[in-house]
Amino acid sequence: DLRKLPKNFSKLENLSDLDLNNTLLTELPQDFHKLSNLSHFSLKKNDISQLPDSFANLPQLFTLNIMDSKITQLPANFGTLAKLSNLDLKDNLLTSLPASIGYLAKLETIELSEKGITQLPDEIGKLSKLRDIRITHCSISTVPSSVAGWRSCSSLYLNDNQISSLPDELAQIKNLTTIDLSNNLLTTVPACLFKIYFSSVKIILTGNKIPKSEI
Repeated sequence: DLRKLPKNFSKLENLSDLDLNNTLLTELPQDFHKLSNLSHFSLKKNDISQLPDSFANLPQLFTLNIMDSKITQLPANFGTLAKLSNLDLKDNLLTSLPASIGYLAKLETIELSEKGITQLPDEIGKLSKLRDIRITHCSISTVPSSVAGWRSCSSLYLNDNQISSLPDELAQIKNLTTIDLSNNLLTTVPACLFKIYFSSVKIILTGNKIPKSEI
């Protein structure tokens, strides 16, 4: 088992792709950011609970996958990962997202599945390049009105949460082709969905408490 990386690991400055899946790592070194050319990093199925603050100083990081680990929080400066485009955070121990996530201006895909997360920061609406959003199996009950900023989004998966209402601003996302709201706590079809052009958008509402007469 690899619990820690070798002391001189961060000297591999030309490393661009790194796969540390299933290694049972418990921490990353503080100088991990010296891997200045790292663009694709996968850290699935490990025992790491936190990323070092310096992690956000990886200037070329494009894809980050840390699903199925034990991350309890992201660095407050996480949003300084200027080139990050693909982010997978599924199945960790997160209870919140840092406000700085709104500065990930290049982010196009995000996957999040955390029972401990009960709300999304308003700043998440600043992610105007997001096209595929999968925030599922969390405990969020409301969606911030700032989602109007997701103007590039085509696929929106919010299934298996505790959502009981949706903001009217959701209808401002003009590129939607799929929206999955299954297995939530909706008791009526949200008004914003009537503003979406139904013939071009697949809307999934199964597993809610909406009367059949409304569907």
